Amino acid sequence: MTTPPAPDGALDRAALEQLPYGFGLAERTSSDPDAPAEFRLVRFNTASAVHAGLGAGQGRTHRELMSEVEAREWTLLCEQVWRTGETTRRTRHLPAGDLDIEITAYPVAHPSGADGTRYVGVLAADVSPRTTEQAIREREQRRLAEVAITLQHAILGPTDGLPAQVAARYRPAVPQGEPAFTGPGHPGGIGLGPVLQVGGDFHDVVALPGDRCALLVGDVVGKDLAAAAIMGQLRSAARVLLLQDKGPAAVLTALDTFAERLPGALCTTVLCLVVHTGTGHVDYASAGHLPALCAHDGGYRELADGLGPPLAAVPGAVRTPASALIPPGATLLLYTDGLVERRDRDLDEGITRAGEVLAASAGVDVEELADLLLRELPPAVPPDDTALLVYRHRP
Repeated sequence: MTTPPAPDGALDRAALEQLPYGFGLAERTSSDPDAPAEFRLVRFNTASAVHAGLGAGQGRTHRELMSEVEAREWTLLCEQVWRTGETTRRTRHLPAGDLDIEITAYPVAHPSGADGTRYVGVLAADVSPRTTEQAIREREQRRLAEVAITLQHAILGPTDGLPAQVAARYRPAVPQGEPAFTGPGHPGGIGLGPVLQVGGDFHDVVALPGDRCALLVGDVVGKDLAAAAIMGQLRSAARVLLLQDKGPAAVLTALDTFAERLPGALCTTVLCLVVHTGTGHVDYASAGHLPALCAHDGGYRELADGLGPPLAAVPGAVRTPASALIPPGATLLLYTDGLVERRDRDLDEGITRAGEVLAASAGVDVEELADLLLRELPPAVPPDDTALLVYRHRP
């Protein structure tokens, strides 16, 4: 015999509301077996209105809550359990929602310990074929999403072996409030939605001879596994070119040629910087990408020179290099549009907000700053994936 918490208020309303099925606790209005069968609802949750057809109305009887036919069915069910002390199961169809509901009615001991079973517990679960199929489909989609995101982080490479002054982050295109998935480089978990939402945003950090460090971010058109695959090829090609000590403009020129031959790579945007970690000298070039931000002394500026078209968008485009000098203690931010672009505001507003956060965080560690940027600029609606790099020049 099942013994729930006493029906005198000890049942936690919040706990009941978290149940994935309908729950109700009915009390026979009289303990006299010869008295007419009548049951009143003493506890219930919101799901019971959907799964069992029960409405709100604590203390009201079935006859007060339902049609005469439905009330008779429920009263007979509860009376059977109350008299026999045996659990009963049955399935009923609710035409209004085209639902098949499995009802489990069971005896509940009187909380005071008195003889008899004056209470009847009722559980109601949706067992419609479509519900079962949907649950299987969602589990499979979630499994595939976990695999896809794991593969994407494998392509992006580890983020725990970066230079001390560099932090990298990738945020998938996932709606807020979705469950978290723990992946490489994200021990705290990242959002994971019910559908595949990987994308083509990427970052890379390459150590170069002569106290130099290459920083790269890019954005492939599209937000699916195909975009992620293209991203992996472009990122690998860029890394090879950087290791050959090509300058940023030369790297983008070679990527133009590569992208022309790679289906799906057209109009990828890329920003490439090479920073001398001792002097603060920066060489950079951009293939249609958003400008890097440099924050120092409470303000920030955009590194907006060296801008050219996206990859392979203009055959034979000449890539123009640019350079800058960043002061000791300055912070660089490279990012993709998922960080700053929103449908309800101008792009410049998002860039300004990112610059303000960067400028106000001079004393914040780069790892903490990367997380702070993602918190202060939450995912867009609809969501877009985001890649970012934070570099702090030695003071």
